[in-house]
Amino acid sequence: MEASKDELIDAATKLREKTPASMNTMLEKEHRAEAVKKRAERSRMVVKDVPPTTPGTMQLTVSQLSSTNISNTRKSVSSGYPNTEK
Repeated sequence: MEASKDELIDAATKLREKTPASMNTMLEKEHRAEAVKKRAERSRMVVKDVPPTTPGTMQLTVSQLSSTNISNTRKSVSSGYPNTEK
């Protein structure tokens, strides 16, 4: 197959036109004013303290952790079930 230089140049330009732009836009910079505005909006957000919602978790008070049942309490808390050992 033989082609002239002009035909090769035309084919290369057609191929460049058909090729989509790269999807990696990570290196494209945004304008400074937009970045400062976004940062100011994020810093104005109020952080809410949300209690844990995981089922089976318990919070023990200091009075519940006496010196006689510390090891048994730790076992029951870590397993998530009431202490059944005797």
